[in-house]
Amino acid sequence: MLRPMQNTHLLAGGGPGNNQQPDPRQWRARADELARKAEAAGVGASADVLRAAAGLLALAPWGMVCRLPAPAALEALLAARAYASAALALLPADAAYMLSCGGGEGGCIATVLLPGMAEEVTMPGGSAALALVAALLAGLAGMAADAKREPAPHWLH
Repeated sequence: MLRPMQNTHLLAGGGPGNNQQPDPRQWRARADELARKAEAAGVGASADVLRAAAGLLALAPWGMVCRLPAPAALEALLAARAYASAALALLPADAAYMLSCGGGEGGCIATVLLPGMAEEVTMPGGSAALALVAALLAGLAGMAADAKREPAPHWLH
């Protein structure tokens, strides 16, 4: 089971309220880790994975906070077990995605292409929601590798 995000370890130089951006290297490592957890998680862990992803996305380099659903809206989707809708709510409006689900294994594969990315990212998951979140986080982790670039992609503001 995933634990709630502890945001302070991602901030360069301290805790909450210090008005500093997250350390891009630490954020990238956490995004990579969470993408792998989403890939391996069972459907029963969907709500925890989606909450952790939303918490991590709120701390993304470049200030990617405007595109996230309101916490109450996300919680309503999770309470209704609308996990795929919750995962889609985390994607930027102009992101491209493709899902493939079904077959004998019961898993899904998601491909995500974010604005500014040269190549799409494809990740598997135990459900559409988990595959989408894994692909989103893997793509953002790749973008965070070059967090010093300016200007940030338009959808991150």
